[in-house]
Amino acid sequence: MRKLVVLSLGNGNLNDGFPTVTAQLWATDDSRPKMQMQFTGRLPAAPYLEELYRNWRVLWEALSQRLRHRSPLEMEEGDVTNVSEEELEEVCRLLREGINTWLNYEAPFRNIEQQLRTALSPSEEVRFLIQTSDDLVQRLPWHLWELFEAYPRAEVGLSAPEWRVNPRPVNTARQVRILAILGDSTGIDVQKDRQMLEGLPAAKVTFLEKPVRKELNERLWGRGWDILFAFPQDV
Repeated sequence: MRKLVVLSLGNGNLNDGFPTVTAQLWATDDSRPKMQMQFTGRLPAAPYLEELYRNWRVLWEALSQRLRHRSPLEMEEGDVTNVSEEELEEVCRLLREGINTWLNYEAPFRNIEQQLRTALSPSEEVRFLIQTSDDLVQRLPWHLWELFEAYPRAEVGLSAPEWRVNPRPVNTARQVRILAILGDSTGIDVQKDRQMLEGLPAAKVTFLEKPVRKELNERLWGRGWDILFAFPQDV
């Protein structure tokens, strides 16, 4: 059964906190989705997340600029300085810890997580929709929330609290460019994923199998990709 979780953070921001957080659980198998449960809670202020996010962004953009402005012939394995990579990895770790500390800090929000864990099965397809009007909160890597570790078939999306659909003409002339990176698949059957990608309409898929750093850099920065797909997830 497919489920939809709508997590609305309401009015608030990281400096003042989110006094009213609502989580709704929907069943979406039928043509008319049905709400099954609703929980409420709150989230405290977490101004430190803004600093962590901005530190991560500065380091990531600096590393990206360095790779873009160097010829592929100049890039060798381990060519990016260890200091830059270590700094980025450390900031990523701190950002992950900061997000989970924030989401686990107060019982009113932990209650929401506990209720969701009780109601959801790890084998279910689950879509999580995070609704917030705060631009910075929308930019946070919500997929790092420890809750998702228990739900391998979960997907995370973001939206503003208020929205409407504006019909747009579909441009079928341009193919979507997808870079699919295949890592170590020992003990994992990735053929279904590959067949699914190959069967996508209006898409041009380029597969990259077990790339070394140099090859990965050349592909990533060599052209504009619309979608980056990596499997297994730890590649």
